[in-house]
Amino acid sequence: MAEATERGGAGPVLAVRGVRRTFEAELAPVRALRGVDLDVAPGELVAVMGPSGCGKSTLLNLVAGLDAPDEGEIAIAGEVITGRDADWLAHMRRRHVGIVFQFFNLLDGMTALENVVLPAVVGGRSSRRAAEGRARDLLDLLGLADRAGEVPAVLSGGQRQRLAIARALANEPTLLLADEPTGALDSEGGHEVLELFRRLHLDGQTIVMVTHAEEVAAGADRIVHLRDGVVESVTPGDGR
Repeated sequence: MAEATERGGAGPVLAVRGVRRTFEAELAPVRALRGVDLDVAPGELVAVMGPSGCGKSTLLNLVAGLDAPDEGEIAIAGEVITGRDADWLAHMRRRHVGIVFQFFNLLDGMTALENVVLPAVVGGRSSRRAAEGRARDLLDLLGLADRAGEVPAVLSGGQRQRLAIARALANEPTLLLADEPTGALDSEGGHEVLELFRRLHLDGQTIVMVTHAEEVAAGADRIVHLRDGVVESVTPGDGR
């Protein structure tokens, strides 16, 4: 873990220490995470891989502050987020975290532009005018400038995921989290989104990405392999 800190030349953007999470189930408790440690350095792209049920999405939800660990500590940008109340966590996400979901989670009743503007307006980080300016810049960057006035339903899968990424970047997050970002896409859409993540990585965005796809993980700086709720191994990716 020290290697990641030294590589970025600063303290880790994300620090996970001894995190455990168990869910109650009808037959027996499910120990989703059983003591996970992880550091992610500034500008690093880390892919998290493993079989279904190994704890990948649970880890991402804990890092995002959408769930709380039973034990352990998580810090983002030097701030400990464990043990905080819902309002504090919501404020933390607006300041530090962008989330890209597998199935987009876009608001179908809003245009592409409105979907990207919304996080900044809700977060109160900028005026409506400034938020619209940044949203238009992001849509242009992601090749969606000509679709700004259209609703998500008329976009292709790849375009909707690029729109979801634009929304996640609206507040200039310290950390971008992606949960199977190519999982719901065909090969063309998946390639588009993968190239976009590579560009964001080259521009210095810190990214943690959960994926089943080896070709997606291969572009990471490091690949963290989870199995049965623990880190089984960490291997270098091609992005190093």
